[in-house]
Amino acid sequence: RANLDAVAAAAASLRIRPEAKALVRLARGMITLGEPEMARDILNGKFAPILETGGSAIQKDNNELSRCAATAIGLKSSGSRELLTFLQQSQKPKYMSQWVGNIEVYDAGSKGRGVRACCDLQPGQVVLVEPPIASAETGGDGYGTKDLMMSIGSKKVRQSDAEYLRNEIILRSQREGVLSKIVDCLYDGTNKRPVTPMEQLIPNIALCPILLPSHHEYLSEGKIQLTAERVQAIQDTNAHGTGGLSVKSIEKGLTSSLYPALSMFNHSSSPTCVFDEKVDDYAAIVMVTRVKAGGELTMRYHLDEDVARRAWGIST
Repeated sequence: RANLDAVAAAAASLRIRPEAKALVRLARGMITLGEPEMARDILNGKFAPILETGGSAIQKDNNELSRCAATAIGLKSSGSRELLTFLQQSQKPKYMSQWVGNIEVYDAGSKGRGVRACCDLQPGQVVLVEPPIASAETGGDGYGTKDLMMSIGSKKVRQSDAEYLRNEIILRSQREGVLSKIVDCLYDGTNKRPVTPMEQLIPNIALCPILLPSHHEYLSEGKIQLTAERVQAIQDTNAHGTGGLSVKSIEKGLTSSLYPALSMFNHSSSPTCVFDEKVDDYAAIVMVTRVKAGGELTMRYHLDEDVARRAWGIST
């Protein structure tokens, strides 16, 4: 939401007066929303003379954003194996661009929805890089007993942080139409949801009218009402507790996050994919086994199979 609204605010400023700072904000938003080509055109196209008038700070941002855009464009063209190498580097561009590989959501029968390969996939290939739609950091002063989260590590997520994540989603959904639209697509443990394309699960500029805020009044669907009970059920079914996705999180403890696209993957005690924590604030999903086109991609929700069985009713 922040990126969608930042793009809308920057565009509104530019309608009044061409300004270097607004152009930088617009380019930054385009990169994080998965549109690095647009960012490149903004930074290096006909607006370049305006950016040159912005002073040293703007020039520094411009140079960094240009590097980020060029890196993202290069990775798109070179493929996901190069993306994995990039993700493992210590010196990465400041801003990431989301990534969806050759995968799709499908009807997995009795398991509900799942994710399958659209082509043959090999170990080491990246199939998804996704920012959280909402998150809450767990403090480092101890952990509680919140088990109803897909835990990438063996630690548990504090109950208070799970509640914070729920409240954040509830409050933001009152105003943010795109967030409500995405959360409404997620399974709540009871009511079956239709197959949702990956591109509708990650915030991008196609989810709301171009260059307008992500508010309910700008969406053709109107306001989507999410009750506190449904948000709680969606969180219990889909949210992740990780060992920390950023340097700040690693220092403090766990992070409770909701990744809508990631939540489409079904559980297996012998997964085809793993969660890679080398990307600040982003979930990177990497293949660990070979899967042929049409084969299902799976992850391990929790290292403790008893927790997986108790929380999600699964045992394989």
